[in-house]
Amino acid sequence: ADVAEVSVLLPTSADTSAGDDNLNYVSIFNFESEHFEENKLLRHIFPPQASLLELHRLSNFNVERCWFPDAPQVHVYLAVAKNQKLDTRFFVRSIVLTQAAHSQPEAEATLQPTSQQLQALAALEQAMGDSRYQVTESNHIFMCYKEPLCISAERAVKVVRESLAIYSDTYNKLQVNELELVLRLWESAAPPEALATTPTKTVRIICRLAPSLVIE
Repeated sequence: ADVAEVSVLLPTSADTSAGDDNLNYVSIFNFESEHFEENKLLRHIFPPQASLLELHRLSNFNVERCWFPDAPQVHVYLAVAKNQKLDTRFFVRSIVLTQAAHSQPEAEATLQPTSQQLQALAALEQAMGDSRYQVTESNHIFMCYKEPLCISAERAVKVVRESLAIYSDTYNKLQVNELELVLRLWESAAPPEALATTPTKTVRIICRLAPSLVIE
Protein backbone atom coordinates (compact mmCIF):
# COMPACT_ATOMS: atom_id res chain seq x y z
CA ALA A 1 0.00 0.00 0.00
CA ASP A 2 1.16 3.55 -0.70
CA VAL A 3 2.30 5.62 2.26
CA ALA A 4 1.07 9.21 2.15
CA GLU A 5 2.62 10.49 5.36
CA VAL A 6 5.07 9.46 8.02
CA SER A 7 4.79 10.78 11.58
CA VAL A 8 7.55 10.73 14.17
CA LEU A 9 6.69 11.10 17.86
CA LEU A 10 9.60 11.85 20.19
CA PRO A 11 9.24 11.92 23.99
CA THR A 12 10.69 15.07 25.49
CA SER A 13 10.29 14.04 29.13
CA ALA A 14 10.25 10.85 31.17
CA ASP A 15 7.22 12.16 33.08
CA THR A 16 4.17 10.31 31.71
CA SER A 17 1.86 10.99 34.64
CA ALA A 18 -0.38 13.20 32.47
CA GLY A 19 -0.95 10.44 29.92
CA ASP A 20 0.28 9.63 26.44
CA ASP A 21 -1.73 12.40 24.79
CA ASN A 22 -0.10 15.23 26.73
CA LEU A 23 1.71 17.34 24.14
CA ASN A 24 3.92 18.86 26.83
CA TYR A 25 5.87 15.59 26.81
CA VAL A 26 5.77 14.65 23.11
CA SER A 27 7.22 16.33 20.01
CA ILE A 28 5.46 15.40 16.76
CA PHE A 29 6.87 15.78 13.25
CA ASN A 30 4.81 14.90 10.17
CA PHE A 31 6.55 14.17 6.86
CA GLU A 32 4.92 13.97 3.45
CA SER A 33 6.21 10.77 1.90
CA GLU A 34 6.76 12.01 -1.67
CA HIS A 35 9.86 14.05 -0.84
CA PHE A 36 10.03 13.24 2.87
CA GLU A 37 9.73 16.93 3.73
CA GLU A 38 8.24 17.98 7.02
CA ASN A 39 4.85 19.66 6.89
CA LYS A 40 5.70 22.41 9.38
CA LEU A 41 2.08 23.55 9.61
CA LEU A 42 1.34 20.24 11.33
CA ARG A 43 4.28 20.20 13.73
CA HIS A 44 3.26 18.96 17.19
CA ILE A 45 -0.20 17.94 15.92
CA PHE A 46 -1.35 14.33 16.22
CA PRO A 47 -2.11 13.02 12.70
CA PRO A 48 -5.72 11.96 13.50
CA GLN A 49 -6.45 15.52 14.67
CA ALA A 50 -4.92 17.31 11.69
CA SER A 51 -8.00 17.05 9.45
CA LEU A 52 -10.18 18.59 12.18
CA LEU A 53 -8.23 21.86 11.87
CA GLU A 54 -9.33 22.30 8.22
CA LEU A 55 -6.04 23.89 7.21
CA HIS A 56 -6.80 23.28 3.53
CA ARG A 57 -9.12 26.29 3.74
CA LEU A 58 -6.06 28.54 4.07
CA SER A 59 -4.86 27.73 0.54
CA ASN A 60 -5.33 31.35 -0.61
CA PHE A 61 -2.70 32.47 1.90
CA ASN A 62 0.99 32.03 2.47
CA VAL A 63 0.94 30.57 5.96
CA GLU A 64 3.53 30.52 8.74
CA ARG A 65 3.13 28.46 11.90
CA CYS A 66 3.55 30.40 15.16
CA TRP A 67 4.49 28.03 17.95
CA PHE A 68 3.66 28.79 21.59
CA PRO A 69 4.58 25.77 23.76
CA ASP A 70 2.43 26.91 26.69
CA ALA A 71 -0.69 26.29 24.58
CA PRO A 72 -0.08 22.94 22.82
CA GLN A 73 -3.71 22.46 21.79
CA VAL A 74 -3.96 25.95 20.27
CA HIS A 75 -2.49 26.40 16.80
CA VAL A 76 -1.73 29.93 15.59
CA TYR A 77 -0.93 30.73 11.95
CA LEU A 78 0.17 34.03 10.43
CA ALA A 79 -1.35 34.27 6.96
CA VAL A 80 -0.63 36.69 4.11
CA ALA A 81 -3.03 36.66 1.17
CA LYS A 82 -1.30 35.46 -2.00
CA ASN A 83 -3.04 38.06 -4.16
CA GLN A 84 -3.06 40.93 -1.67
CA LYS A 85 0.12 41.29 0.38
CA LEU A 86 -1.44 43.90 2.67
CA ASP A 87 -4.06 41.37 3.81
CA THR A 88 -2.44 39.80 6.87
CA ARG A 89 -4.30 37.80 9.49
CA PHE A 90 -3.81 35.47 12.38
CA PHE A 91 -5.80 32.26 12.15
CA VAL A 92 -6.18 30.55 15.52
CA ARG A 93 -7.32 26.94 15.30
CA SER A 94 -8.08 24.75 18.26
CA ILE A 95 -9.57 21.32 18.89
CA VAL A 96 -11.65 21.49 22.06
CA LEU A 97 -11.06 18.32 24.05
CA THR A 98 -13.92 17.84 26.49
CA GLN A 99 -16.07 14.91 27.49
CA ALA A 100 -19.25 14.23 25.55
CA ALA A 101 -22.20 16.23 26.93
CA HIS A 102 -25.15 13.87 27.45
CA SER A 103 -27.69 16.51 28.48
CA GLN A 104 -28.57 20.06 27.51
CA PRO A 105 -27.23 21.57 30.78
CA GLU A 106 -23.93 19.75 30.23
CA ALA A 107 -23.79 20.96 26.62
CA GLU A 108 -24.50 24.56 27.63
CA ALA A 109 -21.71 24.42 30.21
CA THR A 110 -19.33 23.02 27.58
CA LEU A 111 -20.13 25.87 25.19
CA GLN A 112 -19.33 28.48 27.82
CA PRO A 113 -15.80 29.90 27.53
CA THR A 114 -13.59 27.16 28.98
CA SER A 115 -9.92 27.31 29.90
CA GLN A 116 -9.02 26.06 26.43
CA GLN A 117 -11.11 28.74 24.72
CA LEU A 118 -9.58 31.43 26.89
CA GLN A 119 -6.18 29.93 26.09
CA ALA A 120 -6.91 30.53 22.39
CA LEU A 121 -7.52 34.22 23.11
CA ALA A 122 -4.33 34.38 25.19
CA ALA A 123 -2.31 32.76 22.39
CA LEU A 124 -3.68 35.27 19.88
CA GLU A 125 -2.78 38.15 22.19
CA GLN A 126 0.73 36.73 22.56
CA ALA A 127 1.11 36.43 18.79
CA MET A 128 -0.07 40.00 18.23
CA GLY A 129 2.52 41.26 20.70
CA ASP A 130 5.36 39.20 19.24
CA SER A 131 7.79 41.33 17.22
CA ARG A 132 8.61 38.37 14.95
CA TYR A 133 5.21 38.61 13.26
CA GLN A 134 3.57 41.23 11.08
CA VAL A 135 0.82 43.51 12.32
CA THR A 136 -2.64 42.18 11.51
CA GLU A 137 -6.00 43.90 11.41
CA SER A 138 -8.38 40.99 10.90
CA ASN A 139 -8.08 37.81 12.94
CA HIS A 140 -10.07 34.59 12.96
CA ILE A 141 -10.67 31.94 15.62
CA PHE A 142 -11.78 28.42 14.68
CA MET A 143 -12.74 25.83 17.30
CA CYS A 144 -13.69 22.23 16.58
CA TYR A 145 -15.41 20.35 19.41
CA LYS A 146 -14.22 16.76 19.16
CA GLU A 147 -16.90 15.11 21.31
CA PRO A 148 -20.68 15.33 20.66
CA LEU A 149 -23.07 17.57 22.58
CA CYS A 150 -26.74 16.88 23.33
CA ILE A 151 -28.32 20.21 22.40
CA SER A 152 -30.33 21.68 19.55
CA ALA A 153 -28.57 23.89 17.03
CA GLU A 154 -30.88 26.78 17.92
CA ARG A 155 -30.05 26.52 21.62
CA ALA A 156 -26.33 26.23 20.86
CA VAL A 157 -26.48 29.47 18.85
CA LYS A 158 -28.21 31.21 21.76
CA VAL A 159 -25.54 30.09 24.23
CA VAL A 160 -22.77 31.24 21.90
CA ARG A 161 -24.46 34.61 21.39
CA GLU A 162 -24.66 35.14 25.15
CA SER A 163 -20.97 34.32 25.64
CA LEU A 164 -20.02 36.70 22.82
CA ALA A 165 -21.72 39.52 24.68
CA ILE A 166 -19.61 38.81 27.76
CA TYR A 167 -16.30 38.77 25.87
CA SER A 168 -17.06 41.36 23.19
CA ASP A 169 -14.44 43.79 24.53
CA THR A 170 -11.76 41.10 24.36
CA TYR A 171 -12.68 40.16 20.79
CA ASN A 172 -12.58 43.83 19.78
CA LYS A 173 -9.21 44.33 21.45
CA LEU A 174 -7.77 41.34 19.59
CA GLN A 175 -9.38 42.41 16.31
CA VAL A 176 -11.23 39.11 15.95
CA ASN A 177 -13.58 39.54 13.01
CA GLU A 178 -14.80 35.96 12.86
CA LEU A 179 -15.37 33.14 15.32
CA GLU A 180 -16.25 29.73 13.91
CA LEU A 181 -17.40 26.72 15.92
CA VAL A 182 -17.78 23.22 14.52
CA LEU A 183 -20.02 21.04 16.68
CA ARG A 184 -21.24 17.45 16.56
CA LEU A 185 -24.74 17.47 18.00
CA TRP A 186 -27.09 14.82 19.28
CA GLU A 187 -30.75 15.71 18.97
CA SER A 188 -31.68 17.23 22.34
CA ALA A 189 -34.87 15.13 22.52
CA ALA A 190 -32.93 11.86 22.45
CA PRO A 191 -33.00 10.00 25.81
CA PRO A 192 -29.58 9.59 27.46
CA GLU A 193 -29.69 5.80 27.24
CA ALA A 194 -30.13 6.01 23.45
CA LEU A 195 -27.30 8.45 22.71
CA ALA A 196 -24.70 5.74 22.12
CA THR A 197 -26.62 4.61 19.03
CA THR A 198 -27.96 8.02 17.99
CA PRO A 199 -26.24 9.56 14.95
CA THR A 200 -24.76 13.03 15.31
CA LYS A 201 -25.19 16.01 13.03
CA THR A 202 -22.31 18.37 12.30
CA VAL A 203 -23.27 22.01 12.77
CA ARG A 204 -21.12 24.99 11.88
CA ILE A 205 -21.75 28.26 13.73
CA ILE A 206 -20.08 31.25 12.08
CA CYS A 207 -20.06 34.48 14.07
CA ARG A 208 -19.08 37.54 12.05
CA LEU A 209 -18.13 40.07 14.71
CA ALA A 210 -17.38 43.15 12.61
CA PRO A 211 -18.63 45.62 11.63
CA SER A 212 -21.69 44.20 13.44
CA LEU A 213 -22.55 40.82 14.94
CA VAL A 214 -24.05 38.30 12.52
CA ILE A 215 -24.38 34.61 13.41
CA GLU A 216 -24.95 32.08 10.64
